[in-house]
Parts: sequence; C-alpha cells; structure tokens
Amino acid sequence: MEALAAELRRRLDGVSTELSVFPSGAVFLDVRRSDRAWVLTYSPTHDQFGVDELGDQDGFTTSYRYTTDKLAKAAQILTGLVAGTLPSGRGPAA
Repeated sequence: MEALAAELRRRLDGVSTELSVFPSGAVFLDVRRSDRAWVLTYSPTHDQFGVDELGDQDGFTTSYRYTTDKLAKAAQILTGLVAGTLPSGRGPAA
C-alpha cells in the first residue's frame, strides 16, 4: 500500500496520504484531497479490502461501499474515487 500512496501523491495534485499498520495485520490508507477524505482498509480477519469516501459525520467504520479480496482492484477503486472518475455517492470529486 506504500506504493499506492506514493502513486496517488505523484499522479494527483493536492493529495496527502497516511498509512497505518496495526499489530493485528490490519492496514488503513487514509487519503485526503481538498476537503475530501477516502479510506482503503485491509482486514486480515476477513482477508478483505474496503474502500469508501468518508463523510463529515463518519468516524471509524466497519462497512464500506466497495469491498474486494484483491489489492489491485481496491487500488483501482480508490484511485477512481480520488481522481473523480468513479462516483463516490458523496457529491462531486475535487
């Protein structure tokens, strides 16, 4: 996921990322652009990736609009959401 974070920062203006890796094996990649935020998570318990845009009232969440068992697919979805080529359901992309 470090490579994905670097790629997003390189390809898209105004993107910042934060990668958190937990002892459980869970991983969170937080992505911010303008006043918007997205998250890509990995749950080792479910061997599943989740991707979603975070709204103003969202905190830690356990359900995601997009889920997949493939990192490449999760990366494609996240990139599309942040770039605005995939609808997030939360309004226009930056």
